[in-house]
Amino acid sequence: MGGVDFKPWLGRGLGEDRCFVCNLALDETSRSVEDVFPKWLQRRFPAWRDRALMLLPNLTGLPLRHFAIPCCKKCNNEHLSRLEKSVQQAFDLGPAAVERLGERTLRGWTVKIAYGSRRNDLRLRSDIRDRNSSTIATVKDLEGLAHLHDLLQECRGVAYVPNGHSTFATFLAQESGCELCDFDAIIPLGWPSPVILRLGKVVVVGAIDDRGLLNGLMTSPLFAVLRKTPLHPIQVRALAAMIIARSARLNPQAAPLKYGVSEKKLWIARAEANNRLPKTLKNDAPSADTVLASLLNETEGMVKEQGGALGLLRVREGHPTYIPFRHDERSLSAVERTALLPNSADLF
Repeated sequence: MGGVDFKPWLGRGLGEDRCFVCNLALDETSRSVEDVFPKWLQRRFPAWRDRALMLLPNLTGLPLRHFAIPCCKKCNNEHLSRLEKSVQQAFDLGPAAVERLGERTLRGWTVKIAYGSRRNDLRLRSDIRDRNSSTIATVKDLEGLAHLHDLLQECRGVAYVPNGHSTFATFLAQESGCELCDFDAIIPLGWPSPVILRLGKVVVVGAIDDRGLLNGLMTSPLFAVLRKTPLHPIQVRALAAMIIARSARLNPQAAPLKYGVSEKKLWIARAEANNRLPKTLKNDAPSADTVLASLLNETEGMVKEQGGALGLLRVREGHPTYIPFRHDERSLSAVERTALLPNSADLF
């Protein structure tokens, strides 16, 4: 590896005695714990910090403070802390500041959350009442996310990824003043690792490893007009459904990777296919309405009655749909009522 301080064949930090970032063997002097959802975020949404609201793949809830994984002090206090500080400052300022963070910073922050959430599943039992039950995730599951662990090395400065590898877009959300309604996190499993996060007035949607294949959607006229209106929580989930549905249709063979070593860094870049380019999209993926129905715990018929994912985002003329945020649940439709419930999950 040409002197690169990253040797994945020796492990990817999957042991409780290893740093989840750099795989350093931990002892009393080097051990610390990394909060997958950072402390500044937990302070902003204390109900999520202390109550079992985040839905796990085994359909049980877990407070944000329990998403904690082993990490060495250097990775925690230097590399990840520097990243968190810049992200926190941007979120305090609003969507425009988050947009200015750029792809590399947003990739580093979201890859830590996505990989860290699944790494945390390795510590949890599929049946919380049975200590002998299998864990929610297995080592094999985490090895299937090796591409995320490679990208995580950017925060340490030992990996370099050219721009265009990840695709992100930011939006303005309506704030209600209710912390249960003003936070949302949807972390689907599998390539290209889409992530949807709503923190107060800022919404970040995108994919960590789409290799540019989602850029057309992110720069579409629909997404452009949506930036002009503050989004209702249900519209955030409609956005998420569109991202997840499109992500499920992507063919990773259409964007193969190439690796190289230079300047003591691992270089990861998209390679041009040598032969005929494979189909970019697959046809056997769920529709956005199907995904949205799952996210809202509603029937697909109910979602379609509300106009479907697309109808919740724009009216027929193409203008953005504005849905005012209301607290009187008696005046809300069934879909809107569901949108106000804490039902975030990494189910897909």
